Amino acid sequence: MTSGDNRPFWRRVRPEEYIFLLFVFTMVILIEFGMRGRYGWGDLGEQLLWRVGNYFDSQWSFLSVPLAIVVLVFGYLFLAWKKWLRPVARFFRDAAPYLLSYLAYVLLRDLIPFIRPDLVDAELAALETELLGTPSYIWFPRTFGAVWLDHLLMGCYLTHYYVPLVVALFLAFRNPRRFRIWMFALTLVWVIGYMGYIAVPAIGPRYYFSNYELWRQHESIQPVANLIDSCSGITRDCFPSLHMAWAILTLWGGRKYRPFFWMYLPVVTGIGLATIYFGYHYLVDLPAGIALGFFAIWTAQRVYPWWMAGPQSDKVGACDSAPSNSGSPQG
Repeated sequence: MTSGDNRPFWRRVRPEEYIFLLFVFTMVILIEFGMRGRYGWGDLGEQLLWRVGNYFDSQWSFLSVPLAIVVLVFGYLFLAWKKWLRPVARFFRDAAPYLLSYLAYVLLRDLIPFIRPDLVDAELAALETELLGTPSYIWFPRTFGAVWLDHLLMGCYLTHYYVPLVVALFLAFRNPRRFRIWMFALTLVWVIGYMGYIAVPAIGPRYYFSNYELWRQHESIQPVANLIDSCSGITRDCFPSLHMAWAILTLWGGRKYRPFFWMYLPVVTGIGLATIYFGYHYLVDLPAGIALGFFAIWTAQRVYPWWMAGPQSDKVGACDSAPSNSGSPQG
């Protein structure tokens, strides 16, 4: 904020920061009542400490801490030399709620079982069987399974690891106002998504039905699938599909840049198909994730500009949409 910001202090705190604080407060309450009679906070602390200790027992971890310290020290000195400390600090404030929400996601595998030790995968699978006759995660790969489709859909699926980051960096340096609106929407998606994970704890057909022979038919991409499994682990993160919510927001974030929008649109479809094809999601997870993405967009376009409105110089425009003559799809 600038010195010309005359809004009251409580209004200077950004809405995504309030959302994250509310999320932390809600998680504390859920953990307290979810553990009651079964675990204590000491048990949760021991689990988190075990997780950290397990990381430091890994093969390369002895190098990671000193390397991180060296990078941070030299990075700070470089930024000070270039006089970039203020804009970088502003960037990290813009992105902090999202980054902290992602950190909470990393801890999901340890937090949710303390709140909801049960799984509802059997119920979700039974629902698909009742409605469709054959569950989507069986019918789709059994009907269309092919080596070329394995590679195509895995290629689409992997984009959700790096394309959103590219869009985020592009917006951060080219259009900070839209970047903050986008960060607000992403934070909202993470927080609501976590509540869904707690309400509907499921690990996905690939892991719940781990002995099913269908998963062993994707031999050509099995090394990549195994790498994903080893990095992300098995967590209760099915409903809603944040793969789809995140993909929708990424598409919306780059909507003003027509080549990107039209190139990434079929990839977003491929991401959704891949989550069913490889057994990461049940069919019901996808429309829930899409609806969550559009809800976050609708909310961000209305709430964030109103909240940030004022005499300050970093005021955010209403929707910051593309010019009418640009031909860009609108969010």
